[in-house]
Amino acid sequence: MEIVWTNEAEFQLQTIIDYYLEVASTQVVEKLVAKITNAVTRLSSFPHIGHIEHYLEGLPFKYYSFVAHPNYKIIYRIQNTTIYITGIWDCRQDPYRMASKVGN
Repeated sequence: MEIVWTNEAEFQLQTIIDYYLEVASTQVVEKLVAKITNAVTRLSSFPHIGHIEHYLEGLPFKYYSFVAHPNYKIIYRIQNTTIYITGIWDCRQDPYRMASKVGN
């Protein structure tokens, strides 16, 4: 399956990178990004690895999520043969805000 990152998901990943570049080392950033991108890559072979994200029920699409790192989970949706990465969610945030941070 093809994987497409939405602008919002790319923005969120860049925000995470920028934050860790300020408070940690380049090495920490590289490990974190590798965990997230490797997890996303696995989706092409196992698109249903995640579970339905119940905080996003009621939106126009069915969203899935799975933990890619202890603090972050990948939010995505599947449409035909394409997986859209719609967000990288910081699990330490209020989950009720999730719907406002997902890029369709």
